[in-house]
Amino acid sequence: MKKTFISILSSVVLITNLCSLTTFAETPKNISTYICSYNTNTEAKKTFNSIQIKDFYSELRNLSSKSYSHSEIKNIIANVHRNVEIYLDGVDKNNKINQEYMNKISDAVGDLDLQYNKLNNLNSVNYSVTAKSTSWRFGDILYYGALQNNANGEKSLTGHTAVLSTKSKYVIEAATTGGNGAKVFHWNVSNIWSNTTGIKQYKVASWLGKDASIEEREKAVKYGLNQVGEPYSLKTTLSNESNWYCSKLTYRMWKDGGYSLQPLSNYTKINGYLLILPVDIANDSNSWLYKKWGSELPTNA
Repeated sequence: MKKTFISILSSVVLITNLCSLTTFAETPKNISTYICSYNTNTEAKKTFNSIQIKDFYSELRNLSSKSYSHSEIKNIIANVHRNVEIYLDGVDKNNKINQEYMNKISDAVGDLDLQYNKLNNLNSVNYSVTAKSTSWRFGDILYYGALQNNANGEKSLTGHTAVLSTKSKYVIEAATTGGNGAKVFHWNVSNIWSNTTGIKQYKVASWLGKDASIEEREKAVKYGLNQVGEPYSLKTTLSNESNWYCSKLTYRMWKDGGYSLQPLSNYTKINGYLLILPVDIANDSNSWLYKKWGSELPTNA
């Protein structure tokens, strides 16, 4: 029997209680078993990732392609976010096929987010979360994923994130550049995001969809502004506050704002350091798609 969003998950979900969760479908059949065992069965995890992620995406794509009523979408959306985060926490993110399908899964979840926003009238400009009197929603996150074009027109290996500043058309981001060095920047969005593809804008919200408050957004942006000029480095711990890469800065800014945009357990490890990838930010249950920009440069976000 297919179990499709029978109930809203509790607001606090512990890793130790994952086996009691109702996953959004039994297709692929191994999802429930996999979620319960991935922390202890590495070999099964690898097999599952290579075979079943396509089926997982197909089920989610089928779900997100339908139209729902206001009451239906409210019951569906929170479960989608939480279960997708749980599932992707066990996926091997170094596998190129998995990267491709993680991007597709983000697209499918995003389509549900946009439907939810429309039904709840959340796509109109909310001036309480914008910079001055523009539609630049400070605190929102800009993102493009792995395999999308970066500013040089090359396929990105990891993707990129930035946070919209309180100054209109400005972002806060950690990046390496040809002429401006490698550090944390506060500058016009066009400096890094021109020529990129697959651009998406995410809002930060509770996993039930309540937007981060003005005060939380201000705290996140203030933290990022305090890091401007600090050096860029991948050889850094998550607790280090002197060296940054793009998604670590985004994560840490929003941690200061009161939200934890990080994997449940499955961190990418490079040179002995645990990393948060851009895709971890995008697929977190507190990240909700607000707008798809594609290859268009965000101007009034």
